[in-house]
Amino acid sequence: MLDFEKLKTKSKLSSDSNVWYQIPEWYAGTWKTESRTQYFEQDLVSGAKSFSDESHVNINQNTHGQLKDNQGNIWSICRENYTSTVKADNNLTVVALIRHSEPVFISNERIVVVALETIVSIEDAGSVIQTAVQREEINTLVPEGKHLLNGDVSIKIFDAEGRPIHLGKSRFLETKIAEFVPVDRLDGKDLHALFKAFLLTRSEPKSDSSI
Repeated sequence: MLDFEKLKTKSKLSSDSNVWYQIPEWYAGTWKTESRTQYFEQDLVSGAKSFSDESHVNINQNTHGQLKDNQGNIWSICRENYTSTVKADNNLTVVALIRHSEPVFISNERIVVVALETIVSIEDAGSVIQTAVQREEINTLVPEGKHLLNGDVSIKIFDAEGRPIHLGKSRFLETKIAEFVPVDRLDGKDLHALFKAFLLTRSEPKSDSSI
């Protein structure tokens, strides 16, 4: 049986991970989502597909960007093994145990982020775990003005053997609720020290393999 109290304490930076990525200024800050509208789903075992326009409660909040470099560029650290909590339909709290999350495409027009997660659904009354599944989530975010993002998410669910069994696609909006603020510490880690070490590795000259 999964221990919910242990799950809630797993939001730690990976001990050996120190990877940072530069993000567009429009993406930096704190964003809030209120709902998602599912427009497609497919049973990957039978192949059956369905199209709909069903809105679901999906209250979530995310902060992007922790520090700036000397040129004013904003950077985020790549986190592993942390939790994100979502309030959903039917008095459920959904806890995402995010094993790995990183952008696979970044431009001034959009950003694409892939996350590998264990999703735990918990009944609010009594913290009873209802389901636990493995999934891959691909989010595409496009800015609409200064304080709004258009989002599209593709979610693939896997069975206990790692076989994909379900695919769902949804649209959502994210509203900026706070501007970027530098973060000194995260999960007990000194981000300034980690960022400095990361920048030093980027500035080190590459060895000449011919020598």
